[in-house]
Amino acid sequence: MSPPGDFIFVPAVTLHIQAIGTDLLGGAYFSADPSPPEQEATSSRSGSSSQFPTVNAILSLSCRLVQHPKFSKGFVFDAGIIPVLVMIMMMCPELDSRWKAVELLHSMSPRREGIWDSKMAAEEGQKLLEQEAMRLDIIDPNLRGMA
Repeated sequence: MSPPGDFIFVPAVTLHIQAIGTDLLGGAYFSADPSPPEQEATSSRSGSSSQFPTVNAILSLSCRLVQHPKFSKGFVFDAGIIPVLVMIMMMCPELDSRWKAVELLHSMSPRREGIWDSKMAAEEGQKLLEQEAMRLDIIDPNLRGMA
């Protein structure tokens, strides 16, 4: 027997992740302004301070969702969490969060959400982050962990 509410966990968390992701994008959260949003607190999955707790909340919820036994790793018609993870992977200034999004996309493979393919998104994101790291090495090897 499952705990009360377990049957709606996957759709409820998916909807919550989509809502937070839409708010990030609509609120210019990843703007060109290097200063962090003032209302954001500091925390991180790795224990170091983070300027992006909302992103970390999305990543944490996504991790719990992917590990849930009712989460389908096959094809689904609706756009679930892949678009939000791709947005983080491409736009978040915090490198640890971008890599965590890639790891989550790999972990849900071979999931497809409509036209969104988690395996392809993870592979392209990994290439992108590796290319960015190589460019930083060319400029100054000391910048590698700072992007």
